[in-house]
Amino acid sequence: VYKIFNITVEKTTTGKYYASICIETEVQPLPKTGKQVGFDLGLIDLLIGSDGTRYERPKFAYVYKDKLAKEQRKLSKMRTKLERVNANLDECKNYQKQKHKVAKLHEHVSNCAKDFNHKLSRKLVEEYDLLAFEDLNVRGLIKNHYLAYSISDVRWSQLLNFIQYKCQWYGKNFVQVDRFYASSKICSCCGSYHKDIVNSLSVREWVCPDCGARHDRDINAAKNILIKALSVSV
Repeated sequence: VYKIFNITVEKTTTGKYYASICIETEVQPLPKTGKQVGFDLGLIDLLIGSDGTRYERPKFAYVYKDKLAKEQRKLSKMRTKLERVNANLDECKNYQKQKHKVAKLHEHVSNCAKDFNHKLSRKLVEEYDLLAFEDLNVRGLIKNHYLAYSISDVRWSQLLNFIQYKCQWYGKNFVQVDRFYASSKICSCCGSYHKDIVNSLSVREWVCPDCGARHDRDINAAKNILIKALSVSV
C-alpha cells in the first residue's frame, strides 16, 4: 500500500523525459546478518573491507575517455568556426547534432556509474548490519589535479549517499568517522601510531615495530575505521 504525493517530469540534455514519482510506503527491514565492516575508499580498488573483501573500481569514464575527447574537440572546432561568422548556434543543425552526441556520451557514462552504485549499495546493505566509512572531503581532494579525474570517475559521494539512505530504509547502521582520523597510520592490532613508517601513499605494506603485526595499508585502514565507528556508535 502506498500514497502518491507528486510527480515531477524532467527533460534531460539529450531530449529524454523522465517522471519522478514521490510516494509514501512502508519499507520492510532486511534480515540481520550479524556482520559488521569498515571500508577504506580507494582509486585502484573502489572499496577495501576490514574483512579483506575488495570491490574492483569500475572505469566507465576511462572506457569512453578517448571517444569523448575526440567528439568534444570536434564540437569545440565547430563552435569556434561558427562564432567567427556570428552564426546563431541554436539554428545550426550540424552543431546541435554534434552537441547532442556529446551529451549522449556523458549521459551514458553517468547512467552506467549510477546503475553500478545502486547495485553495489544494495548488495552491501543486504550483507552487513553496520557499514563504516571515512568522511572524506571529496571536494578538497578533487583540487589535486593529478587525482581529480580519477576521483570524479569513481563517484565516491554518490555511492556513499546510496548506501546511507538504503541503510535508513532497511534498518541497517551507517557510520562515518572523522576525516582527520589517521586510519592508515595506526596499527589495528595494538593501536600504536606510526607516522614515520606510513608516511607516503607508496607504502602499501608495513610491519608494526611494537607488536610485529604485518599490515596491508588499505585493509589496516578499514579495520581502524570499523574500530572507530564501533567506539562512537556505542
